[in-house]
Amino acid sequence: MDPHTPERVRLTVPGLGAVEAWVARAVPGAAELVFNGLPPAPARVLHRRAAVLQSLPPDPPGRVEATLLAVPDRRGTLRADIVHALLAVPDLPPRAPGPAAPEPGPAGSAGSPAPGRAVRAADVHAAYAAAPAPERRGAERVHVLRAVAIHHPGTARPVHARTEDVSEQGLAVAGAYELSRGDLVRLKVMLDEHRPLEAIGEVRRGASAGRHGVQLVQMRPQDRLWLERWLAAERAAARAALLA
Repeated sequence: MDPHTPERVRLTVPGLGAVEAWVARAVPGAAELVFNGLPPAPARVLHRRAAVLQSLPPDPPGRVEATLLAVPDRRGTLRADIVHALLAVPDLPPRAPGPAAPEPGPAGSAGSPAPGRAVRAADVHAAYAAAPAPERRGAERVHVLRAVAIHHPGTARPVHARTEDVSEQGLAVAGAYELSRGDLVRLKVMLDEHRPLEAIGEVRRGASAGRHGVQLVQMRPQDRLWLERWLAAERAAARAALLA
């Protein structure tokens, strides 16, 4: 999904149904969707559900998994017309079928709002920090474009490419045509103009147009701690922008 270009998507919630929606706002790693029809379930049921977003023409084909979050209005009542989506990694294969998510429990049970009572805005806002990370990658990825120098064994000059997304586990790079699966490379990523991130990575997957997934296999402890803090700040800023 392009965070700068509005698009029309199909939102599918396994076990509940699908609906078309417009991307009203988007920031790296998250988007606000406006339903273009009747949603597949009430907002309180969609809250924290796994979903799949698929781009619709005229936008290029694309598919991304997401976690949905309900959106409260100024009075704390959940809105029925929009939902927020925390994006996972694009172009994932379909997730294997699993047991259906449990229906909301009786009044007073943990994690379930009492019938007829509006969920407090604070409850929904807190869910951004508690929402589960995508299972396939082990960490929620931050979609960000940054310059990266890749030192490949046997070459005198580094390969200059760009990141597409970053997490604690690794990063996706584009423009690195010289890489092959299994290569061990030395990375220098300009996440911050004042402090480049250096690490050893292993190329784990490849795609067209020089796009590769690189797992971070070795890093100084202080650099890993800095990366974790940088990612936490980027995720918090993205979610705060949607709540603004």
